[in-house]
Amino acid sequence: MNARHWLMSAKEAVGGRHVSGSNLEDDVDGTVFSLLGNKADLADDDVLRYFQKITDSRTSDLVLCCRKVRKADGLKLSSEFQTLFGEVSAADGRNVEIKLWEMAKILQEKQDLDIQKAMTLSLEKKSKQNKKFLCC
Repeated sequence: MNARHWLMSAKEAVGGRHVSGSNLEDDVDGTVFSLLGNKADLADDDVLRYFQKITDSRTSDLVLCCRKVRKADGLKLSSEFQTLFGEVSAADGRNVEIKLWEMAKILQEKQDLDIQKAMTLSLEKKSKQNKKFLCC
């Protein structure tokens, strides 16, 4: 499954409706999506620095590990689906913690806004109820 299909499926599951390409709402049920490109340790701004040679123990074949998706393509897809974007490395941990903190911060901000909205609605409701009991 490619990233485009995964994003469409995930947004559809959260929103409960069919989504296609860039025909998306800014906010699908308050959910935050982050598209992360792996193997940042093997590339520098879309220029491959080196190939890491790994021997597959089952077949004794030489496998070249390198970046499969260019950063520009990841940014384009992220923009199309209105997600966060970042490049990480599972091998050396590069940017993993930063990207998790970034998402946590956004989720906290969304929660704070939801609480603020709920409190405002509650105060408005109480104010309306108090006006009903005022007598001339």
